Amino acid sequence: MKHVTFDRPSPLCRPDRQLNRMALAAAGVPAPPAAPAPGSPTRAEHHQGTGWPAEIERLFAQVQSKAFFMAAGTPVSDEHRRRGTALLRRLAGQGRRVRVLYSTEAVEDRAPSVLGEAVAAGAEIRVSDAKLCNVLLLDGTIAVLWSADVHGRYSALVVRDPVQISMLCRLCTAAWEGARDLALHTCFHDGRMGEVAQAVLVKLSAGMTDEIAARQLEVSVRTYRRYVAEIMQRLGAESRFQAGVRAASLGLVPAG
Repeated sequence: MKHVTFDRPSPLCRPDRQLNRMALAAAGVPAPPAAPAPGSPTRAEHHQGTGWPAEIERLFAQVQSKAFFMAAGTPVSDEHRRRGTALLRRLAGQGRRVRVLYSTEAVEDRAPSVLGEAVAAGAEIRVSDAKLCNVLLLDGTIAVLWSADVHGRYSALVVRDPVQISMLCRLCTAAWEGARDLALHTCFHDGRMGEVAQAVLVKLSAGMTDEIAARQLEVSVRTYRRYVAEIMQRLGAESRFQAGVRAASLGLVPAG
């Protein structure tokens, strides 16, 4: 594995400045101090190579309390997908708090059985329609920004600077709070039932009567009302209006 430490980032790759530009506006905090001097423990470390990064495996093994994993829809090799999921499942099984946020593209690239195993082990999984980046946050003290391709080549930036970690935590928390639970995503996006649930939400948002909505969906009024009740339960809504608002905030119905 090739390992390079960036004490003085080159003009083409400045990890400290890249993180600052990404996070300052959203975090609303002052710019961090100048880059630490060579030898400082807070400098960023860049790793690249092929296969599964041994450094990431080592960092996972050191997790004491929690891990947050955010995955974009970028293509990865089967090995990266398998090893990453196995590590998260193992952490959850060991009693660590594991949160996983997938983009819609990333979650579609994972087998439902594998996702179910992670949930069964105790991992919390949500799905977002937003454009995400690949981030690992471990114990709130170490961050890893990474990319990989289907050929197993990877590039990872390990960050330990407290200011940058704090900004990344804020960004990831905001993304997590705006995402929907995996079970809810599955209900509205998988197969025929997902299509029916989305159609019912559209009817609710349009203010249609049960009779008209049921006729358009070619189901009985009783069946339509059962669909509505199930959707409200899944959304945690106490009224149809609340269900519509909740669905809109989660991006489950078309805007406008």
